[in-house]
Amino acid sequence: MIFQLLIKNSKFIVQLYRFVVRWEDNEEWCVSSEQRDEVITRLKQDEIPYIVEDVDQTDNEWIDGMEFLNREEADEALNMGETLWRKSRPRTMDEICQQLDDLQSIIKPIVIANFKSDVVFDKEVVDIAIRRGLVERE
Repeated sequence: MIFQLLIKNSKFIVQLYRFVVRWEDNEEWCVSSEQRDEVITRLKQDEIPYIVEDVDQTDNEWIDGMEFLNREEADEALNMGETLWRKSRPRTMDEICQQLDDLQSIIKPIVIANFKSDVVFDKEVVDIAIRRGLVERE
C-alpha cells in the first residue's frame, strides 16, 4: 500500500502514506505524523506494544497531492512512473503556454544572432519568429 485517496470536489487527491504502525496482527497506515500520533496514543492507552516504521516514498513524491478522476487512474500513473505518465497525459493550457514561453526564450537569441550575421542558418525559423512577433526585421 503506497497511498490513499482523499475525495474532494469529485476529485481523488493522492495522499502518500508516511508511516505504518504495527501491533499484534494489525497495522494502520498513516499519511501524517498527526494521524500516526493518534494511533500511538490509542495503543498506549490500552497498553498495547507497537512498532512504527517510516514509509520510504522517495520515488513517489511526484504524485503526492495530485488529483485524479478515480483510483484506477491514480494507480495507472503510479505504475507508469513520473516521466512516462507526464509524457502520456494531455497537457493543460498553462503547461502549453509555459512550454511556448520557454521555446520563445530559446529561439529569440538564435534568430537575433542570425539577423546580425551575414548568413541565415534557418530561414523558416526566422520567418516563423517574425510572424509570431518574436523579432522584427531590421
